Amino acid sequence: MEETQWNELCSVFSLVSLSLYPDRLGWTLEPLDEFSVSSAHSFIDVGYLKCADIAKRWNSWVPIKLNVLMWRTRLGRIPTRESLSARGMEIDPILCPVCHYNLESIYNIFINCPLLKKIWGRIASWWSFDFPVELTVKGFISWANSIGRSSSVCEAFDAVIITTF
Repeated sequence: MEETQWNELCSVFSLVSLSLYPDRLGWTLEPLDEFSVSSAHSFIDVGYLKCADIAKRWNSWVPIKLNVLMWRTRLGRIPTRESLSARGMEIDPILCPVCHYNLESIYNIFINCPLLKKIWGRIASWWSFDFPVELTVKGFISWANSIGRSSSVCEAFDAVIITTF
């Protein structure tokens, strides 16, 4: 080994400090350095997923891919024909393939298409709940929170809404 390499190696080792205590991993997001799932969820919600005051909200009764779909829907990140066309992709036609009347937008795909309005009406009738006042994606996503029932009923109804989406 050349002398310059030896000197560089020695300078690196001089920066290393060894401890008499055993190594351990710490979770800096908790005061006691112990990992918890709730602190990881909070860290992800606040640090990475929060966009326009929309945090992720998971429903444990449905598959993860449906929770991700709802999260992407709340963010407006669904590749509809309208949004793809706005990004410069040539898509013809950009009308809804079901009703052939409205533009295929997030609003139309999940709420406004005439066929879907019938489905939403039947779900409201099936559960004996009032139809949401606010006919928006956000209104439908928060529909389960507005029914004023027990948390288990709200979670079950939310699972029906997510699955229908």
